[in-house]
This record gives sequence, structure tokens and C-alpha cells, in this order.
Amino acid sequence: RFPRNLTEQHFEYCQRHCQKHMATSAAEPGASRSEQELIADCTCPVCQELFQHPQRLTACRHTFCKKCAKKMAAKTSNPMEEAAEMSFGLFGMFHHRERQTSAKEKPGSVCCPICRETSEKFEPDETIEYLVKVLQEMRHQSRCSGAESCLTEATLQCPCCDKRFCQSHHAAQLTALKDSGTALLKDLDSLLFEPDQNGDEKLKQLQSAMSESVEIESLLAEQLHRKFADFREQIGLCQSQLQSPLVPDEAERSVLLLDRAVLRQLTSNGASARLARLLPEAKSRAKRAQERWPERRLALQFDAVKMQYDFEGLLAQHASSAVFQSPYEGLPPMLTRVRQQNLSQKPWDIGILSNLEGIVCCDGAIKLRSSVGDSAGSAKELTGPLLVINAQCFPTKMLHVTDLEVKQVATITPKFNGEGMPGRMHIYNQRQLILTSDASRHRVTVFNLEGRTVTSFGEKGSEPRQFHSPLGLSAFGGQMFVVDAKNLRVQVFDMDNDYSCLALIKHDGFSNGLQSVLATDSSVFVVDRENSKMFVFNKANRQSVAPPLKLECQPFDVVADDHGNALVTLVREAKVLAVNRCGTKLKTFEFKETAEGRQQMPDDFPMMMMMPMLMANGCPPRMFHGLAFESGSRRLYIADLMRSCVVVAQL
Repeated sequence: RFPRNLTEQHFEYCQRHCQKHMATSAAEPGASRSEQELIADCTCPVCQELFQHPQRLTACRHTFCKKCAKKMAAKTSNPMEEAAEMSFGLFGMFHHRERQTSAKEKPGSVCCPICRETSEKFEPDETIEYLVKVLQEMRHQSRCSGAESCLTEATLQCPCCDKRFCQSHHAAQLTALKDSGTALLKDLDSLLFEPDQNGDEKLKQLQSAMSESVEIESLLAEQLHRKFADFREQIGLCQSQLQSPLVPDEAERSVLLLDRAVLRQLTSNGASARLARLLPEAKSRAKRAQERWPERRLALQFDAVKMQYDFEGLLAQHASSAVFQSPYEGLPPMLTRVRQQNLSQKPWDIGILSNLEGIVCCDGAIKLRSSVGDSAGSAKELTGPLLVINAQCFPTKMLHVTDLEVKQVATITPKFNGEGMPGRMHIYNQRQLILTSDASRHRVTVFNLEGRTVTSFGEKGSEPRQFHSPLGLSAFGGQMFVVDAKNLRVQVFDMDNDYSCLALIKHDGFSNGLQSVLATDSSVFVVDRENSKMFVFNKANRQSVAPPLKLECQPFDVVADDHGNALVTLVREAKVLAVNRCGTKLKTFEFKETAEGRQQMPDDFPMMMMMPMLMANGCPPRMFHGLAFESGSRRLYIADLMRSCVVVAQL
């Protein structure tokens, strides 16, 4: 026999090991770790079944089902009864020993088979009983009943076949689900790993285009060199002709020189009679010489700027979309209206606020998280992108922030130094700034998203950092572009150097109706409302890259799409025009009025404008002003001034 304490240690280890193993095996194969632990807690350590009316020993507080508890109580009711117990010894040998009643045990007490501690009685274990009810409820709710919801819910088992998903109930659905997953897997493999289906053919086309472009470049260079050489030769001949006398014939030239000398002498001496006789003959000889040797008039048609425009325009026409199609290729010419949200004010400008890092909404106002302080608990996180709307004449003294469904979520109150209002507005997301211009005060003011002034400068004048009716603004790469309308220019400022003036963009075609400007990574677009024109400049050297583009009606706002193209609102035509960086029209999107989009005349619509501008349906015409493009959904948000609404259109 082995020592009693060693035998008890082996017995307790075996009990714990078997209990854990059997409880774990009783759990469903697909059950989670927490479910397995719950099942183990609800399993009787003696019979390895779920507790039924669990009973707990009062001393050690181990729990058993009621049936096992009765057996244990009946077995130990006679303290003199010997019980044969199994225990493990060395080399896996079994040994029997007789159990003797210890001095501490009392008649009628129960010895716990887990810890060997004696207890006088059992008591109901309400906690374990509650856990058993929870487990049974989970099993009942998660069983497959043949309903469609079984496919989308976490099913533990089916009462019919004890499987996680019952094949007999959902065979067709599971097959379709598997086929859909297989098809999606193939699509993902094709998208992520497989080359283009016609990749070899397309590569051959690109290689052919590459070699042809080199040949065309060489041919064009040769032709240009030859043409310009001929042109320079003609210029040299003209120069030599201009430097030579007009009348090259020596005899004729001698006669004309003699007439010239005599006429000078006679006119100075006052010899009228002789002058009267000589004058007709001299006139006749001079006339014949003029007819024979007419004045050499320079008919030079060389216009370097026009030639450059024509050449670049020709290249843009043939090469701008030579490789990949325009993003607007194949799109319908009609704007598809997603929704129309009526507003209480007339929207003028509209912008996209996409950079919301460190921005929260507190008491209905946009705040920087760093400035919220003690009220951080009431701050609400904002999810973007959002819209920022500037109403005409700034009636509420606030900028209204809405979600993409044009439902207001917050406001921004710009704090002007004195009186002022944002005539035009631009959201510079890269630095979380709001750029505004005030044409009446000839100033430009920059705010942060809380509305606090970052900088404000300008006065009426024509010098750098002075303005005469500043209007549209744009910013890119740390540079701010401002339309200086009445000075016929666009001023460029360095935002990293105290907003010093970097350059002035001018053009002979500018009028005092300059309206908006857009700066992209490589181009600057300027729209002239009075002349209905668009100008495109190279951002690096600020030189025009194409002749001014004539528009069909007055433009207002210009924004960039996700390909670096410009989108322009045409005010009275309710159209949006797409233009590439070479100044070439890509697409004109029209907005067709539908019965769904009609609305009643606003109460504050001017009566003097009502009669000539009313449509047949009794509504004011659409008048597109501010424009914003949301790249994620490729939607346009258009401020319709006359109808006091924001139109959401899908490209």
C-alpha cells in the first residue's frame, strides 16, 4: 500500500482531469471558449450530465445534481459502512483500501468526492441552477428550425441532425451560398493577382504607341526645324530688302533725286512760275516710281503666343486622352438628382470638410478637441465628410455644417475683426482652415474651424496684398490664390511666409468680372463671369497653357474632381461643365427639371424678378452657384440660389 496522502493526491488529480475532459467533450464542436466554460460549469462532476436541481455541500460548497447527492447521502448514512475506493498507484496498478471513519467525521455526514472534506448536509445552489437555465435558453434559441434566419445567425446545433447548419433544411440555400462565395473568391483573385484578360494585346498596343510616338516626335522635330529655318531665311531676306533703297534703278533714282533738289530750291526761293512748270512733271515721275516700286509693307503674321496655343491645343486634342479614357467617357449628359434639400436661407457657397482630425461638436458648434477642456464629456465625435454652406449675405452670421444628406449637425461662427461677412469661401482641408473674402471691405480673412481669426489683411488698392473687390479663393500646397476682380488679376500668397505675395497672374483677356479660381497640383483655373470664359495656367510658371475657353453662359464656381479636372457651374443654364487641365471640354452635364423637383415660390422671392423669370410651372428658374464634389460617392452638391435648396446629383 502507498501512503494515504499520495493516494489521495492521485485520486484528486484523476477526478479533476476526467471532469475537465468530459465537460469539454460535452460541449458542441463549434462552441466558443466561453460557451465551453459555461457548459463545464453546468456539468455534474459525478455523472457528467447537466445539473438537475443542483445541490451544494455546505462545508466545501461543491455542487452536484440532486440524484447524485441522494446517492452520496445514502452511501454515507451509516458511518460504520466500509466503502471500497479505487486509487491509482505506481505503474497504473489499482489498489483497494478500506475507508475508515475519521475522528472529525460525524454520523450522517457526507464526504465530498472532490476535496474529501466532510459536510453535514446539502443545500440548493440557485446560482448554478440559473446558469443551467441560461445555457438551456441559449441552446433553444440557437437551434435550427428550418427558418431563413438560421443562415445569418450563430446556430449551435440542429435538433434534427445535431449539425451546426442543417443540410436537410437548408441544402439549396447552402449550395447557393457556397457558389456565391466561390464566385466572389474568383473575382477577388482576378482583381488582386491575375493580369488583365487582354493584357498581352494591350501591352502590344502600348509598345506600338511608344515606338510610334518616338518616330512622330523625330518627324515633327525635323519638320519644325525645316519650317523654322525657312521662316528665318525669309526674315533675313526681308531685313536685307528693308536695309536697301526703295528704288534700286540708278538712272530713275538720279532723276528723282534731281527733282527733289530742284523742288527744295524752288520752294525755298519762292520761284512760283518755275515751280508751276516743274511740279506736274515731277508728280508724274514720282507716281510712276511709286507704281513700279511700291512701299514695302511688313506683313509679318508670326504670333509666338498664338502659335504656342495652337500647337499645345493640337497636342492636347490628340494626346490628352490617347492612353486612358476620360473619367466622363460614356456617362449620360443628364445629371441624376439623388435628392433636393430645401433650406431656410439662400445658399451661395458650399464646400467639403473632409479633415476632421481633432474636431468635435460641442453645444452645436464645431470645436477643436484641444480647446474643449472640462466640457470634453459633452463633446460629440463627428464623422465625415461634411458640407459647409455659406448663405447669401450671411444672414445668420454663421456657416452651417451638414452631413452628406444636407441635415445640419453643427455651425461655425467666424469672428470677424469688426463688421464683415464672407462673400466667398474656400475650405482648405490640408490645414483645417476656412479662407474667406470680403469684396466690400477689400479684405481676405483666414479662420480655423472654430471660427477664430488666423490672419486678416488687405485694403483697397492695386499694390501686392491690396485688393479691389476680392472674390473667389483657392489653396493648394501651401499657396493661396485670390481673385482680385477689379484689378484684373489673381494674387498668389505664401501661407508659410506670413502670407507674403509670391506672384500675380494676369492675362489680356481678363475683365473685371473675374469670379472664381481653382488651384490643383499642376494647374490654375480662372473663370471670368462677365466674358463667360475660362483660363487655364501652368501652376509652376503661371503661364497660360491654352487659349481662353469660351463658355456657353456665365460661370460661377469651379472645383476639382478626383482626376485633376475642373467642374464649373453655369449659372442660368443649370449645367455643370467638365474641363481638363489642357483647357479642353470633356463633358457638359445638364439638369433636367422634373415634377418631383418642383417647389413653390419662396416667400422672399423678388416680385420685380418674378414675372420675366417664371417658368410655365410657376417655379423660379434654377440658378446654380456654389459647387462641391465628394470624391467617395462621386456626387455633386450644388447651391441653387433661386430655389433656396441644395441639389445632390450623381455623376
